[in-house]
Amino acid sequence: MAPHIGKGAGYSVFSFLAGAGLIFIGALMALVATVRYAHFAWRYHQTGDTEPGYGLGSAIFFTAGVFLAGALISGYLMLVAP
Repeated sequence: MAPHIGKGAGYSVFSFLAGAGLIFIGALMALVATVRYAHFAWRYHQTGDTEPGYGLGSAIFFTAGVFLAGALISGYLMLVAP
């Protein structure tokens, strides 16, 4: 770390967008989970049914998105690492 003393952290549009993308995906995951839970709770109170009634599509989508963003960030960091 000594060679970097006095130098500001570098700014990269890619790292900014990747970080912002991960934050957005996390926020979107929380929103979708809330809506799915509310739907499940409403249906449970109406019918007593505990079957979720929906597939794993959104979970797979978000997992793939987080993986892709993580892979891109990892690749970027490997390319720019000293």
